[in-house]
Amino acid sequence: MLPIKVLLVEDSPTQAAVSRHDLEGIGPEVEVTIVDTAAQALRTIQTRGANLDLIVLDLTLPDGSGLDVCRLIKTNGSTRGIPIIIFSMEALSTHRQEAYSAGADHYISKGSTGDATLRLVASTLLRKKLRKLPRLGESLVSYGYLTIHQLQQALDAQAASGQTTLLGQWLVQKGFITQAQLQEVLELQHSEGAAIRK
Repeated sequence: MLPIKVLLVEDSPTQAAVSRHDLEGIGPEVEVTIVDTAAQALRTIQTRGANLDLIVLDLTLPDGSGLDVCRLIKTNGSTRGIPIIIFSMEALSTHRQEAYSAGADHYISKGSTGDATLRLVASTLLRKKLRKLPRLGESLVSYGYLTIHQLQQALDAQAASGQTTLLGQWLVQKGFITQAQLQEVLELQHSEGAAIRK
């Protein structure tokens, strides 16, 4: 399984932790790298830009503007295709217009619904790649940790409960698999994806 790589540029440790949790909650294959300055963001993009699937960028950074970072990403031929979400406390329409002029794909204001909106927009932007990845349930069956019947039982129980917990977490909580088995399958999927890329 190919991991989904997200770069989160956020100087508030508290907000970075919340955003990382929300982004990684989209799926077990989402990997979030956090940097807290414009300079670190540009270095990371320079070295890993081709492998990034999404950038979440704060406007106000200790060493510069997120708008400048956004412009540099969108004017570089090798990185301009990476979707950028500006996620900022700045809520004025002028900030929003400047962000879109700089090439941002989405602008989300932090606040009461900002974290939920970030997760929704990010999952929408990543949906195409998420659909290409092997489904966790199918992988658990193919590696012999679940039978198809057990998987169907688990899915039926999850639907009946109304829970929206990720499938892997649900399977561990309900005792269908152990945390170690889940981790092993995720690592196997990751290594298979890396082998395909080589």
